Amino acid sequence: MSETINKSVLITGAAGFLGLSLARALLEQTNYQLLLVDNLVRGRADEEFAVIQQSNRVQFLAIDLNSSTEIEDLPEVDWVIHLAAQVGVRNVEAGPGKVLENNVVSTFKILDYSRKCKRLKKVFFASTSEVYAGTLAYFDMEVPTPEDTPLTVLELSEARGTYSLSKIVGESALNMAAKESGLPIVIGRFHNVYGPRMGFMHVIPELYYRMINNASVMVYSPSHTRSFCFVKDAIRMVMALTFNNGIYGTYNIGNPDEEIRMMDLAKQLKALAHAECTLVAGQETPGSPLRRCPDINRYWNDIGRFEFTDLEQGLAATMDWYKERLSDRYE
Repeated sequence: MSETINKSVLITGAAGFLGLSLARALLEQTNYQLLLVDNLVRGRADEEFAVIQQSNRVQFLAIDLNSSTEIEDLPEVDWVIHLAAQVGVRNVEAGPGKVLENNVVSTFKILDYSRKCKRLKKVFFASTSEVYAGTLAYFDMEVPTPEDTPLTVLELSEARGTYSLSKIVGESALNMAAKESGLPIVIGRFHNVYGPRMGFMHVIPELYYRMINNASVMVYSPSHTRSFCFVKDAIRMVMALTFNNGIYGTYNIGNPDEEIRMMDLAKQLKALAHAECTLVAGQETPGSPLRRCPDINRYWNDIGRFEFTDLEQGLAATMDWYKERLSDRYE
């Protein structure tokens, strides 16, 4: 990545978990100018985000993509990376209609903006493994799951289905823009990315927090399996998909190598935390898939292989970050 410094990247959702990690990586590995956008509703204007704003290659704008017209006045960029979205099971269940509306509206506004960028090289759209939820619920779905798996929506009256539906609509919108106007797009379906600063509404930090504060910890869906991907590896994949010429279409982003039962994950976290709690097998979480693991052969074939961060190493790094911030718990 040796392009000149006048190359620029727009990152939406820049103050969030993935957004900040991506911005850091771009500052370390490229000479690109970064235009960072976030409404700071879920993204965090914390010390870590403040640090990257000190770079003379960073401009931050507090913009709400769903209600502001300020996006129309943004300068043109070379790459657009659209990470902004309302996520999290609890947020979806609390306001499913708003999640659907906000995620779809913001994506269409980003598409309108991207079409105006005359030197645009690519739009990256952050999708999710949740797009496979309907297929898994109603059909025999292959696991590990390849990108060409037909997608099925969940029952439209189900609140939890609005998040996955918003991402399916977003994927469809980008594919139609590519087909109708030649917009260069790539879609990344994230699978269980974890790491420092991911908030507490995720299974790993939530389990850790409960383990050090309770004598007994319930582990829900204990026999269900997930394949977790450390955030640095996910960001590496995002950058490869975005900045490599000739790479377009849909790719799974995740680590297929260390699929683990939730109870085994809890045991590993307990050992790393030196916690004295008792782990209790709980009920299955409604709507939770039995397995989730990506097939990333398309990425391997088009980009190349690399060695993923070992799960134990990634968990240790994540818990080290949280140990210093337990008194400052946030969502």
